[in-house]
Amino acid sequence: MGFSGDRGPCALLRAERSRGALLSTETRYRFALAEDCFAPRPARQMRPAIVRPPARLAALGHTKSRGGFTLVEFLVVFLIVGLLAGLVLPRYLAPANKSDVLLARAQVEALGKALEQYRADVGSYPTTDQGLEALISQPEGLDRWQGPYTQKPIPTDPWGRPYQYKSPGEHDGYDLFSYGADGKPGGTGENVDIVSWQAAPPNKTH
Repeated sequence: MGFSGDRGPCALLRAERSRGALLSTETRYRFALAEDCFAPRPARQMRPAIVRPPARLAALGHTKSRGGFTLVEFLVVFLIVGLLAGLVLPRYLAPANKSDVLLARAQVEALGKALEQYRADVGSYPTTDQGLEALISQPEGLDRWQGPYTQKPIPTDPWGRPYQYKSPGEHDGYDLFSYGADGKPGGTGENVDIVSWQAAPPNKTH
């Protein structure tokens, strides 16, 4: 009996021993060479199971440790910054808007004084067509003009628009005004109208 075949040598040796037949010298020799076929096999050692967190939880953990903030934390910080900006910015912007209104009133008053000096020399205010430029450039045919009546160019209002001028005016000998930040009649705050008939020099006459 050989060792080749569908069954291995250990299986053949176990079959011969189980039959209890007389064993030939060749068979006993094979038993001597294959004692390990009958030796008990050591039990397998079980490795401890490794518990791994779900991939989604692991990804969230890595995202927070690397990025520093979760989405919820970022939204909370953004909300707090927005609230602080809403409380602080108006306090900084309000003084700037108020200063523009005060500057416009000061410019209207200064131009009003120049118009009064013009009227004292010429006998009348500049016409609507002559405009405020008559304060720095002598109109044609006015020999009594003693200007210029202002040392600086005619200013625009603090919002970059020319002052409106009419003579004769609807409220006085002339109307000089600005429509404020919005450029429209009426309004409050920075949009208030700055008008000469409410900021006229004390010596203004009709």
